Amino acid sequence: MKLYDELYGQFVVEDVLAEIIHTKTIQRLKNIHQACAAYLVNNEWNVTRYDHSLGVIICLLRS
Repeated sequence: MKLYDELYGQFVVEDVLAEIIHTKTIQRLKNIHQACAAYLVNNEWNVTRYDHSLGVIICLLRS
């Protein structure tokens, strides 16, 4: 599976990690905003917990 992050670019993750990312638990993070209701004040803060989690995974893969 290929992951893309605006900061870190594109990465390939192993099948086990891809399976975890596709679980219902992780997918529900797409509906939770990282900054709670702050995105209502500034549209640029419209980042989800899912986006943040993928960024963390990519960051960990780089190190």
